[in-house]
Amino acid sequence: MFGSVLRPDYQPGLTDLDFLVDFQPMPPVRKAHAFSACVMRFTICLVLRWTW
Repeated sequence: MFGSVLRPDYQPGLTDLDFLVDFQPMPPVRKAHAFSACVMRFTICLVLRWTW
């Protein structure tokens, strides 16, 4: 993660989260699938985090 979440003025619930994801070289269709899977996993993690 990077951005405002690392600064002292970060406010949970008010500030967004920034993620930088680096994929290995792969064909565009495979990269689209990898990106979708990554987004889904982040979403699941974040939903589980805020529903505890």
